[in-house]
Amino acid sequence: MDYRRFLPYGCVFLAALVLLPLLFLLTPQLEYSQPERRYLSPPPAFRWGSGAFSQAVEDHVNDHFPGRLALLRLDAWRRQLVGQRVLDPVWRLGDGSLVEAPVDLAGTRLRDNLARLDAFATQAGLPACLMMPPAAGAVSHQAVFYAYPDAEVEEALPRLVPNLRVVPLLAAFRGAEPPLYYRTDPHWNARGAYLAYTRLADALGFAPLPASAFEARESAGFYGTTYGRSALWETPPDYLQMWDPGLPLRLRFGGEDRQHASLFFTSHLQGADQYPAFLDGNHGLSVVDNLSPGANGHLLVLKDSFANSLIPLLAPHYARISVVDLRAWRGAPGDILALGPFDALLAVYSLSMLAGDSNFPWLR
Repeated sequence: MDYRRFLPYGCVFLAALVLLPLLFLLTPQLEYSQPERRYLSPPPAFRWGSGAFSQAVEDHVNDHFPGRLALLRLDAWRRQLVGQRVLDPVWRLGDGSLVEAPVDLAGTRLRDNLARLDAFATQAGLPACLMMPPAAGAVSHQAVFYAYPDAEVEEALPRLVPNLRVVPLLAAFRGAEPPLYYRTDPHWNARGAYLAYTRLADALGFAPLPASAFEARESAGFYGTTYGRSALWETPPDYLQMWDPGLPLRLRFGGEDRQHASLFFTSHLQGADQYPAFLDGNHGLSVVDNLSPGANGHLLVLKDSFANSLIPLLAPHYARISVVDLRAWRGAPGDILALGPFDALLAVYSLSMLAGDSNFPWLR
């Protein structure tokens, strides 16, 4: 057998063995991946015994492998072309929107979290509402919405949380003219938040303001979290939409003495993640005071990040809104109700949060 014909393959293999480590060492080690919207693994610190060092080395090599982003992009389009994206956490719809895949409810915390929320509403003794923002794919005008369990769960909510008034959104969102969501992010845009606000008005007992009552502002170049996870980085950016009620306001965060005169933190618009422009992101406690003469009422809001763009719309209707995000809450469980007295309770949680969040035990 003439082994010389295998010589070119051996040379290529040896060259790869030499060049890949060199490329790894010579490639700049970035701390943050702009397209993925996440921090990369830092260089590992050597430790004996625990096995953590080998895992840290593997994570670091995976995050800094030469050409990694290009390979991720190629694989994303390959999966798109052969129909494998249905197995991924982010789906690309026919109009180019990037939406989160349906929540798999098997083995989740959904019933337990709803039971804790219902018990908390009973303990609070307040008029209480629950609003579950639909997933963007669940209200899509494309056939993909059949795969989402949001309709089934929304129908069951009145039985699962009998002490909260459920504010249904699915029918209104499916019947509205799109878009109500960002193309690169799972959250609703300003039009979606406003539609939810109008549906909430009857449940909370206020008359909704017309859309013209809010000053609309936009920020170009918004790339959301579904964009970062998709590797479909040719998707055009969104405009982040902010509707300002134009009121004299005071915003305070739990554990901080500093006060802010706006609900919008525009410094975030210059960064990679613009969504924290609403309320400076997710704080354990945010207290919004409406300083307008005649303002009255105190609303307690338990929420995920869907509510961040809803709070500015609710601000004109209350003297104070206390906003609690259990993911960042650091007080004792009983401290939430001690923030009162309250006039009403509003819970705003998407299905993915109701099914997956492990912080609902704070509600006891």
